[in-house]
Amino acid sequence: MFAHRQRLCNNGCTVLVLIDFCKSSSEEEDLSDRDSLNSDGHHQYSNARNMQQLLRDKFQRQIQGFLKWLKSRDAFIKRASSLKFMPIEFMKDKTAFLSSSHVDFVSRLLIHDQELILNAISQHAKAVLFASSELRNSNEFWRKAIHRNGLVLSYAPEELTNNKEFVTLAVQQNPQAFKFASKNLHHDMDMILFVVERKGFKYIPYHYITNRDLVLKAVKIDGSALEFAYEQFFNDYEIVLAAVKSNGLALQFAYNEMKQLKAIVLEAVSNNGLALEFASPELTKDEQVVLTAIEQNPMAIQYASHALRFNSNICFKALYKLCEKYPHTLGHQQIYKYIEQYSSVLGDELNKLLNLKSILTKMLFSNLFVLDHASPELKNDRQFVLLALQENGNALGYASHELRNSKEIVLKALKRNGTALCFASDQLRDNEEVVLKAINKCGSALKFASERLKNDREIVLQAIKRDSRALEFASEELRNDKEIVMEAVSLSAYALKFASPRLRQDRQVVLKAVSVRGGAIEFASKDLTDDKEVVMTAISNDSSALGYASKKLRKDKELVMKAISMDGNVIEHASTVLQNNKEIAMQAVKRNGSALKYLPSHFKNSSDIVLEAVKNDGNSLQYASSKLTNSRMIVMEAVKQNSKAYIYAGDKCQDDIDIALQAIQKDGINFKSLPWFVRHEENILMKAVKFDPSVVKKVFTPSREVMLEAVQQQGCLLYNSLYVSDREVVLAAVRQDGFALRFASDDLMNDPELVAEACRVSGFVYTSQNIDFEKLYRARLEECYEGCFVPPTILE
Repeated sequence: MFAHRQRLCNNGCTVLVLIDFCKSSSEEEDLSDRDSLNSDGHHQYSNARNMQQLLRDKFQRQIQGFLKWLKSRDAFIKRASSLKFMPIEFMKDKTAFLSSSHVDFVSRLLIHDQELILNAISQHAKAVLFASSELRNSNEFWRKAIHRNGLVLSYAPEELTNNKEFVTLAVQQNPQAFKFASKNLHHDMDMILFVVERKGFKYIPYHYITNRDLVLKAVKIDGSALEFAYEQFFNDYEIVLAAVKSNGLALQFAYNEMKQLKAIVLEAVSNNGLALEFASPELTKDEQVVLTAIEQNPMAIQYASHALRFNSNICFKALYKLCEKYPHTLGHQQIYKYIEQYSSVLGDELNKLLNLKSILTKMLFSNLFVLDHASPELKNDRQFVLLALQENGNALGYASHELRNSKEIVLKALKRNGTALCFASDQLRDNEEVVLKAINKCGSALKFASERLKNDREIVLQAIKRDSRALEFASEELRNDKEIVMEAVSLSAYALKFASPRLRQDRQVVLKAVSVRGGAIEFASKDLTDDKEVVMTAISNDSSALGYASKKLRKDKELVMKAISMDGNVIEHASTVLQNNKEIAMQAVKRNGSALKYLPSHFKNSSDIVLEAVKNDGNSLQYASSKLTNSRMIVMEAVKQNSKAYIYAGDKCQDDIDIALQAIQKDGINFKSLPWFVRHEENILMKAVKFDPSVVKKVFTPSREVMLEAVQQQGCLLYNSLYVSDREVVLAAVRQDGFALRFASDDLMNDPELVAEACRVSGFVYTSQNIDFEKLYRARLEECYEGCFVPPTILE
């Protein structure tokens, strides 16, 4: 192959080299080893292999680019309604065009494609505006558009909105289109009658709704037209009767006098049972009316009077008809909500309902209380109850007494929920095996064991190991058992709360508890809260334990220093004498600046104390005296630690530019919190826009430098600014967001460099521009999609 290629090349011919990308590397190596290749041929072969690799790499990149294009197009289609423009890379794509017919800047590349425009019109009438002027000048195009969407009439030329034949076609497709017909046609009685026949009474001019013959004709065709008739007809017997015969729900628009007439209400509920909702209260108590409604739609029972809703015969009929519709017409969830509401009325009659077991079985997997609404027969159905217990052990509470005394059933329930023990029979709650099963699942299930087992040492110990809080439910005797209590507090110190008063006075027990969790000292006896060793042990692992120490120990400097070394805020619990001790106060604010809150007022006015506090926590400035909130040194330290401390500074310091700069520089405080003149300082603005570029909209005339910084972060801030003609500012905005070009001056909007940059960055092109579309299209694909080729079959 290569020798032949060389001969051709020597004759000055152009040669096409075809590379088999599927050839394996081993085959290539075999080929390279051929002795028949001369040295020059071997060199040419190496070049071919290099070219092959380059082509293969490019091909792979283009595949990835095309996949990225497809993914981006799908993302665009999903978000089309919230986007402001169509990126250039999708402007040849018909699927994207159809999805974005309501976007302001859609592609103009496809506006001559009549079928595409018509498809878009089917989805949204406004799409007719995207048709080319050539298409919109064609009556035939408008006729086809009207067949797709009658509301296109709202965008049609005046001569077409006055064309009776054309308007008739529009109304035939959508009677709402009549709203956009000419005034002449709004007075054409033939046209009005046609609209009414198309169930468009609501769209006819106001003066026709007083025409009784027309209203009567309209409600016979569509009862809901009564809503749009003149008010006097809401009390017209013949018209209301005709309306409810056509649509029972039209009863809601009739006057109360009509809703009290049995003949009218019977007609309404015969047409639609749910019209019972609009009957007078007296007729919702009428058994004939209610039964007629239920016969038409059993869901109408919800609108019957309270007495009839809970009448066993009516309830049975409604539930029977509902269950009869399962599963073809109604689903189990729709039916179950009525069973749930009315099952208590029927009792044993529930067993007669068709499909009841199937419906309830379906509901077992989504509702934990289905068994509560089952029939007595199902509550005693072993298999059904076992199925219910698979989902929720507490369903045992709704099983029959016989099954709650079944060891197999109860153990099945306890496998899911240990607390289901409370629903077991007394006999089983006194059974060691059953109770052990329960407490192994949930230690607190001991609460439901028999008194005998609550006093069983082994069972109580097992419960405590599962959950130390189970001590609360042990017998009084065992809560006074030191070994058991020690076991409990070693697992959870707060179990001390449930120990007997004698053991809460036991130093060994309390020491054990507070060594696990210092806060358990809350439940120790008063004597032990005055025991320094006990309190020190508690404080060592929970400084807040100082709050439960005796008054005497809160005066103990050693204890208090130990506590505040862990948390300065516990100085709140120290004695007044120690709170006034400067050494202790200083130690507290060094540990937690917010401890300043609990110090006496003279320390809140002490520069060195407050300074240490704000160095630890800038927000502690809020607890300083008004004198020190105006101290430049202290406020500066506070905002260095936390910029939000600025809001606690005094007026004098808030007006300080250096302090404001420090606050802005730290992490960007709320710009609005700055005084007016501070906000307009150039240095402040420049720092502020770094954190929130939109602040430029909150000042009157931001400088060019500030605006440049802002648009570099949020290009569309160019909108309505003073710099829409400044090329450097516009270029910076466009580089951040190509769509920002839309807000530039007319001259800059047509600047070739800016147009190319907007397209490169965001795919934005303003379609009124005189642009080289193909060049921009290819550049965008090169920039973002590895220069991939989008096949015509995809675009179509």
